[in-house]
Amino acid sequence: MLIGPNEPIVDSMLSLSALTALVAAASLGKRFVEIGERQAFMDLIKEKSLRCEAEFELARLGSQKAVQTTQEVLLESQSRVDDSAGSHSGTIWDRLYEDEANLARPLARLAKLGDEEHWRIDQKQVHIMQDAGVLGRGSFGVVRQGVFCGIVVAVKQVRSDVAAQDDESLADLGNELRILRHLRHPNIVGTHGAVVDTNDNKIILVLEFVDGMTLAAYMARKAQGLCLEDPSLLSRYQIMVGVARALMYMHTRHPSIVHGDLKSANIMLEVAAEKVHPKLLDFGLSRVTGKRARPLGGTMKWMAPEVSQMTEEVKCSADVYSFGHLITLVATGIEPSEDMSSRVIRWTLERGTPHLPNWPQDCPLEPTCRPLACACLRANELDRLRIVDVFAVLLRIPHELELSDGPVPFLREVGTLEALMAKGSLGQLPQQHSSPNLGADQPVGPPSLLPEDATSWNHSSKMWSDPENSQAQISISQDQLSGINASSNQMASLWEDGEEG
Repeated sequence: MLIGPNEPIVDSMLSLSALTALVAAASLGKRFVEIGERQAFMDLIKEKSLRCEAEFELARLGSQKAVQTTQEVLLESQSRVDDSAGSHSGTIWDRLYEDEANLARPLARLAKLGDEEHWRIDQKQVHIMQDAGVLGRGSFGVVRQGVFCGIVVAVKQVRSDVAAQDDESLADLGNELRILRHLRHPNIVGTHGAVVDTNDNKIILVLEFVDGMTLAAYMARKAQGLCLEDPSLLSRYQIMVGVARALMYMHTRHPSIVHGDLKSANIMLEVAAEKVHPKLLDFGLSRVTGKRARPLGGTMKWMAPEVSQMTEEVKCSADVYSFGHLITLVATGIEPSEDMSSRVIRWTLERGTPHLPNWPQDCPLEPTCRPLACACLRANELDRLRIVDVFAVLLRIPHELELSDGPVPFLREVGTLEALMAKGSLGQLPQQHSSPNLGADQPVGPPSLLPEDATSWNHSSKMWSDPENSQAQISISQDQLSGINASSNQMASLWEDGEEG
């Protein structure tokens, strides 16, 4: 029984209604408060989630930037110190080939590298003498005389008529800078540095000015009526030794450097009386050896068969083949394959049966230099001599030519080197330069250029006259070959002066 106040029933119903309404309002208010608190909590969670996502994105972007910066530093460092990878996507130099449509970024990196290595030159410091004429002109570049810091220099840049048509011309010029900036040798043209213009997308090489003539012009002087006599034997010998020294220096760098376009037009001669000093130039097609190095090019009639076929990786043996043609030219004055068309030359190279040069029988250098040239011109690159072997043979030539009697400083120097080699005082050849795989029927050199136990030398007239047998011209035993390799392995002091090339 419900006991309440003694009030009329109407008043009681009103009081109950008011109490019910108050309880309902309180319940609803508490519900709304709970809903608001839950919404605020959800907003707080969402805000923290967004903040976490933002922090994660910032951290990820920061990591990517750090990785990218690290990669750029490594790439620049690799370009400065190593240059060995030859990667199509790895170094600053290769980016010049890859980013032809947008050269601003690789040129900016190149300019930064030049500032760090101190070879970049302000264009205002270089005055190009337009009225002095053209010193040289190639497939993509032109060389003019100029002045830099009071020094007469040779300035090389991309030809204006080529720059708009050939996107790789600037990259080839950059490749030449890549090679030359570390090379220091008396038989290689020197470089003062380069101008890298990021605004006009230009590279200008500032090179040593060589006051002389090309080897091609030097050998053609008598035929053109510019002199009465052919070059002397001593002059020819100096050219062979000088170029061999340059190639030996390049091939024994770590990694090795291949010139890639060795020919008479790319050798300058400084001539003073009986002294002839050659300098190797034009490194636009040179390569730093590596698994991903760009393929070699070159001039067809000087080119090795494997370069034409593009079946082999970049190797120093391609230069040795061209040097075989160079020996022939210097000894005889005859350019390689001068009576053959480019189509025939290409056909013989692709078949792997290149045409061997014909030597005049009255050539005074034929007995000593022809076998050496043939040893360099073997079709199989594994069978060719190394350049250090070639140099070891060249040191013995003065005795055969009876040049060592004169008081010529150059010959005294050669005699000193030969004596040191005989005593084993020139160190050891670096191990990574493997000896060629020479067969027993391959030409190496005449008896006087071989070790003392060399006795088997085939002087058959057929071996010189039959082109089909030109690859099996001279017989030499394995013991004789070991003697030559042992002698050549003593030449290390000629390149032990550094590895930063």
